[in-house]
Amino acid sequence: MWYDVKDKKRNQQKRLKGERFSPREQYYYGRELIDHGADTAALSVLEHFLQEGKGWEPDCIGACLLCAKVYEKRNQVEQALQNLLRALSYGV
Repeated sequence: MWYDVKDKKRNQQKRLKGERFSPREQYYYGRELIDHGADTAALSVLEHFLQEGKGWEPDCIGACLLCAKVYEKRNQVEQALQNLLRALSYGV
């Protein structure tokens, strides 16, 4: 897993200033949160990303799969399955 400390600082500063992320930045921010074990925050960011409906199809699929992964890790099988099925709604 590749990670740049500059990106983390930039994202934190952007959040603190109340600046909005573009859909793509929001998706990558959610991924970054998962990489660093902030699963609850990641779910919130990724759900918001998906609800806005402005992301690219591959990113939406990826967001659903990441949410499913977090739910599976938490033993929340129903939510994991729902997210896997939601990923299919964007394409196979």
